Amino acid sequence: MDFLKQGRSLMSEKMHDKMIQHSVFAAIVFLIVAHPLTFKTVDSILKVHDKNISLIIHSVVVIIIMYFGSIYIFEPLQKVLLEGFLDKEFGTIKSAFKKGVSARNNLLKKAEGELKHGYEHRKDLAKKAKGELEHAYENRKYLAKKARGELEHGYEHRNDLAKKAKGELEHAYENRKYLAKKAEEKIKHVM
Repeated sequence: MDFLKQGRSLMSEKMHDKMIQHSVFAAIVFLIVAHPLTFKTVDSILKVHDKNISLIIHSVVVIIIMYFGSIYIFEPLQKVLLEGFLDKEFGTIKSAFKKGVSARNNLLKKAEGELKHGYEHRKDLAKKAKGELEHAYENRKYLAKKARGELEHGYEHRNDLAKKAKGELEHAYENRKYLAKKAEEKIKHVM
């Protein structure tokens, strides 16, 4: 156990030296770029047959990887891994982890609240729609009853009008018969 702590302590001290950090990163990049399989793959893709030109291409690739890799990969990774894990109380990474967990829990609670609110809102909308459907159904029943009543009233009114017209026709017929009889009497009287 003490051996691991001493090794970690030594590594922590040495890795804070920028020269050693970049040397280790250069060694890793060299192992990848200078591997014979990488050479064969790049040469087959670029169709380069001259070994000197191939070596120059790989050198340029190492320069590009070293530059951008140091800025965007190695230094951020080194800060997270070495400075965070080697901190005695694990303060840097532990606090960041706690903040991340706390933020995630807050987002989960917020999402759960919004889901509950959405569910309640959906229930309210369904209840409102059901009420409106029931109202529309009752309104349709009322209008159908009213239309039926008006049809029945219209039917009765038509029957009343028909009876009245029949009565007036009969009265007119009787009146015509009376007038015809009177005219006949006058004619007889005149003759």
